[in-house]
Amino acid sequence: MTSISPPVYEQIAQAIRRQILDGDLPPGSRLPSESILCERFSVTRGTVRRALQVLTHEGHLRSYQGKGTFVTAQNDKRILWGFGSLTDRLQGSSDQARARVIEHGVVTRQNRPFLRLKRLRLIESNTGVFPVSLDLSFIPIDLLPGIQDIDFTDLSIYHVLRDIYKSSPKFSVVSLRAQSIDQETRTILGEPAGTRCLLHLTGSTYDHNGACIEESEVTYSTRVQATLTIDQVRGHAEPLTLNESASTRGKF
Repeated sequence: MTSISPPVYEQIAQAIRRQILDGDLPPGSRLPSESILCERFSVTRGTVRRALQVLTHEGHLRSYQGKGTFVTAQNDKRILWGFGSLTDRLQGSSDQARARVIEHGVVTRQNRPFLRLKRLRLIESNTGVFPVSLDLSFIPIDLLPGIQDIDFTDLSIYHVLRDIYKSSPKFSVVSLRAQSIDQETRTILGEPAGTRCLLHLTGSTYDHNGACIEESEVTYSTRVQATLTIDQVRGHAEPLTLNESASTRGKF
């Protein structure tokens, strides 16, 4: 499959965004001038301004007339692109993906045995550990025998599928909506008492043979912001990442 790189301004935004998320550009720090950024990235001033507009819209930057552009405080929020593996998306950063198993058992669905796995996904950073999502997965045991015996504490489901079963997720079909939450979910995710609804994803992930290898439900913490760019020509959304492959879309 041919990989199409994002526009240059998005690549510049990605480079600056990564510096912000990794702490290389801490809150309150002043960005270099537009002329310096033009020279650094070998682009025009218009391209730099468009990249800065993206980051300003995301809440990473704020400009003050006559003073410059500054990094804003993120309040421990993490911006995640698309809906792929959390472990994959944190590679190359100082953050680590963690997972705490809440429920692990075998159930029957449509006359087939499935592993039912409920986990709290967390991010461990230099400021501490905080929850990002509550994941419920149903994985077919007849297609992936023995998977019910694996301890998925701090393991990536997609890494297990790729490394042990040689089954690479190819694509996912997902649905997003706001959904009311109960007290248990609120407590597990550490949400304030007044939180009534959270972003909820349901979806199915398929391998290269078209077989469904996971059905999932994910409830995201308010600490997470998912950012997509909408392609108005091709009519679909693409994650704001460089050279993102289809195998990483589908589930955190």
